Amino acid sequence: MDTGLQAHAQTLDYLARRLISPMQQIENKKTQINGLGRRMDIALQGMLKTHQQHVLSLNNSLQQLNPQNVLARGYSLVYNEKGELISSSQQLTSSQKVNITLHQGQAQAIIANIKND
Repeated sequence: MDTGLQAHAQTLDYLARRLISPMQQIENKKTQINGLGRRMDIALQGMLKTHQQHVLSLNNSLQQLNPQNVLARGYSLVYNEKGELISSSQQLTSSQKVNITLHQGQAQAIIANIKND
């Protein structure tokens, strides 16, 4: 009977060592929550940085395609008298008046010579 009592005493001792006070459990959970909060902050910062880089890339593309910036690189827009954009020399006739939009200002011209290459 002594052995059975010793076995129960050992089991009780083992369980008592495993028992954590409610305050200790709360502290452990706080530590765990704080760690998860830090991980979430790091993940969100990474996502934010990725999205900021994507927005910056889109903004740069938009700036490259901005008509005013295209004109600043030396291009111009040519319109017929009806205000329709001319995109081919085949749309032109000799002595036709056209309006030219440049980066800074506008001009009018009369077509003197047409080459359809």
